[in-house]
Amino acid sequence: MTNTTRRAALKTLGATIGATCASFSLPVDAQLFASDNLKQPIRIGVITDLHGGLAVDAESRLDSFLKAMQDIETDALVQLGDFAYPNQKHQLFADKFNSAHENTVHVIGNHEFDFNLTREDCYKAWGIKSAYYVRDLGNLRLIVLDGNETGSPTQKGYPSFIGHKQKEWLEKELKAADRPLLILSHQPLAGVHAVQNAGEIQVLLTRHQHKILLCINGHTHVDSLLQVDGVTYLHVNSASYYWVGGKTRMAYYKDPLFTTLTIDPEKAIVTVESKASTWTAATQPAMSCSGSSSSCCRRCARQTRPSSGAATGTRARHHRPRAQRPAPNPSAANPAARLGPNPAQRNRTRSPPVQPKWRAGSMAGGRVARPGGRSGQVGGRAAGRPGGARRARGHANLFI
Repeated sequence: MTNTTRRAALKTLGATIGATCASFSLPVDAQLFASDNLKQPIRIGVITDLHGGLAVDAESRLDSFLKAMQDIETDALVQLGDFAYPNQKHQLFADKFNSAHENTVHVIGNHEFDFNLTREDCYKAWGIKSAYYVRDLGNLRLIVLDGNETGSPTQKGYPSFIGHKQKEWLEKELKAADRPLLILSHQPLAGVHAVQNAGEIQVLLTRHQHKILLCINGHTHVDSLLQVDGVTYLHVNSASYYWVGGKTRMAYYKDPLFTTLTIDPEKAIVTVESKASTWTAATQPAMSCSGSSSSCCRRCARQTRPSSGAATGTRARHHRPRAQRPAPNPSAANPAARLGPNPAQRNRTRSPPVQPKWRAGSMAGGRVARPGGRSGQVGGRAAGRPGGARRARGHANLFI
């Protein structure tokens, strides 16, 4: 399999750099958009990794997203997982989201299983009937996947796998599809932190690449867009923070991050809107318990005493985050910087911790433009200190 990096793809496709959005040509035949009256642009509001119950100001970030979506005309709202704990204590998140639009789409993330919560809790809280399903928006079909299944022989930490039964279902849906497809998942299907059987899924998707507009995911808290054997994969950033580990743990964005996808069959363009932000002071939030003593151990409620440079947080062992993730590649003068982790560049924990410079961006299909702005957008580079002293410079970066 060939993995087209961002640098190579930009050279191949002929990129144009813009200041407000990223756009690329539709990779599917426009004839799949059936009749002319179904060739109107489709706009979808997208938010991911809000972390309601974990991020200290998740509710206000959700409110900002929903207010922004009210000001524009959208055909659906999508949350790509790690949305909010699906229990009574955090039901307000789902209620606000579902009441904001007649078409809402939910993807289950790995943190929806914290505190012994289950898929059934998600079904009840969000009003969905299955962890993987199909939803039609006019002449566009959304295929929602569940990347939280067990079965991987190399599983460590949270499950990150698409099982045999779901894979058979996906193959059946791909074969039967009579319209363009947008594939939604929480864990990536390609790139950093992809599901552990990503190679198998990519082979399956490549067989039907002429039907697939885009595969879109959250989870990684960095932005990335790459192509593997003709299929385009977009990582969308977290609405709340970037993980830096150590005592700081989370470097929060001052403003919530989210985006809209606009699919225009007439112009054969997919547009990803940008949104800028800066860093806030580094804080360590107090984790929120599930609210059920039967599903949460005593350690969940035990808080550590605040120390210099860190706020309160739980000591619960099973809530301790995994090892630090590798930082995206360092920034470079060439806007076509490479995608993917750089083993030589790691997040460092200092006093105060310093966020390493990096560059990531959007590319795909044909015509490419990258959003401009500050830290926290689709495509571009950002540099800054999670403590909030510096603003990011250069093109926008949609931090995930």
